[in-house]
This record gives sequence, structure tokens and C-alpha cells, in this order.
Amino acid sequence: MIRSMTASRGRFVGALVAVALGAAGGPARAAAVDVAQAEALFRDAKRLMAAERYAEACPKLEESQRLDPGGGTLLNLAVCHEAMGKTATAWAEFSEARAQAHADRRVDRERVASERLAELEGKLSRLTVVLAPGVDPKGIEILRNGVPLRAASLGLAIPVDPGKHAIVAVSGDRRWETAALVGSAGDRVTVVVPAFEPAGSEGQGATGDAGANRGEGGKGLRIAAWVTGGFGVAALGVGAVYGIRALTKDSEASARCPGGVCPDEASLAADAEARRSATVANVAFGVGAASLGAATVLFLVSRSQARSSDEARRGSQSSLYVAPVLGEGGGIVVGGAF
Repeated sequence: MIRSMTASRGRFVGALVAVALGAAGGPARAAAVDVAQAEALFRDAKRLMAAERYAEACPKLEESQRLDPGGGTLLNLAVCHEAMGKTATAWAEFSEARAQAHADRRVDRERVASERLAELEGKLSRLTVVLAPGVDPKGIEILRNGVPLRAASLGLAIPVDPGKHAIVAVSGDRRWETAALVGSAGDRVTVVVPAFEPAGSEGQGATGDAGANRGEGGKGLRIAAWVTGGFGVAALGVGAVYGIRALTKDSEASARCPGGVCPDEASLAADAEARRSATVANVAFGVGAASLGAATVLFLVSRSQARSSDEARRGSQSSLYVAPVLGEGGGIVVGGAF
């Protein structure tokens, strides 16, 4: 790996000399023990990385770096995290390792870090958190994975490791939260934090009866669910018709074209029609299945909104929010306010 033994050996020699001269106190002995432990951890991590056991190696490198910070350990830690798919973490560590290598005048390490950073740039996934239009950021605390997200970072596409990220917004005694799923290979996801209802409004939003508005939204989603579901059923029907036609024409073509050789134009036409019908059937079945799936999601969300509307009318302190998540696949996120 990349960790240099020179500095560690120097520290060992310095500690031994201090002990020999009677100048090493408790802190010096503790530092020597930390260096020895860090080196042992580093060597074990190298062994694990060679066996591609990165999930075991990375924590050992982290502890080694904590006990005895070094540019070589940091560079190896970045390599380990990159191998685990933690692209944003590795990117930050490579950046820090490059700066450390430049300060240490380690051209070799600086070159390695720069090359890995260039490779990672196109792989970084990013998460953007924005407030819904008209929402005042004052008085709202937003956290991403438990870490406060300041106003300056709102709207900024921040590199994050692929996976699930918890987004929480708190305003007084009101709370909204959701989980954003960020994919790998340059995924882009945006989470929109919706407006909070004023505390004590019993479901009254800033622009009127929020419970009623959500109820209307639920009704609209139910209509969309039925329309989408009807379209899906119709598409499946078309697929069935063309599927039967494809089977009929395929049987006719098989009879006319023994051995796959069609002797005349009618036989060729029957074979071509069988292929066209099969294609239409496949497309229609795919569209129908996707439409029914979307209709199911819309219907479930509409029911959630309807329940939220009922709770708001009863003056409940809990409610349901639905906000968009914009990424490669798009979608919605559902969060609760308690």
C-alpha cells in the first residue's frame, strides 16, 4: 500500500531515545503505543484489502488514521472507501490526501490522488435539498443524516454516498421527514421540503384549510389512479388481441413456410404479420403492466392523503406530507409531521 514507514520508524526511535534519557513521561509513552497500534491496524487493513475484504479493512484504516494521522493512511482509506462504493466519502478523502501530499512534497501521492479524483468526478451522485416555493428558511432547521444543513447549502447539489439518506425538517414543535434513495453512477436526486402548517392552526395552512387542500389532492390522485388503471386494462386488452393474432399468423406462417423457407409472397406476408402482431402485443402488455403499477401507487397515496385530511379536520397534531423526489427515475416521497 501507500503508507510510508519512515515517519513511523522515526517516531519509534525518538520515543526510545527519550526513554533512554529519562525524558519520556506518560504522554510520550501513550503516543508510542498509539503509533504501534496504528501501524498494526494499517498492516492488517492492507492484508484485508488484498483479499478484497474492504468492509473489514476500512474501519481499521479509520482507526489507524485517528491514532496516527498520515497522508499514506488517508490515501489508502480513500481507496478502500471507493472500493466499497462510497464515492463521495472517497472523493473528500482523496481531496484531503492530495492537499496533504502537496504539503509534504510527496509528488507520487499527489499524482495518485489527482488521478483518482479525476476518475471519481463522473461517478459522484448528488443530493439537493430545496424548500418548496414561498417557504421561509428562517425558523426551519433541516438535517441530512442527523447533520444540520445550513441555508447556504440549500439548492446545492452535494456529493453523497449512494444509498438512503434521512432528510428531516423541524419548525418549532412540527417535524417533517423522509428518506431519499440515491443511486450510484452519477445519480441526481432532489428533495423538496414542503410548507409547514402553523402550530395550533388545527389543519389551517398558510393559504387556507390545509386539510381540505390535501383532501382535494387525494381526490385528484384517486381520479388519476382510475384513469391510469383504465388505460392499463385497455392496453392489456390490446395486447391480448394482438397476441392471439400473432399466434394465429405464426401458425399460418409455419404451415406455409416449412423449414423456415417461405415459397411465395403470401407466406412472407403471413410471417411478417405474425412478427408485427407479436411486437405490438409485447409493447401493449408492457404498457398495461406499467400503467396498472402506477395506478396502484397513485391509489395508495390518495388514501394516505385522505387519512391525513381526516386527521387535520379532527385537529390532530400528526399529518402526512407528499413531496416530489426528482432524480433519474423521478417519484415521490411521503413523510409525516408529528
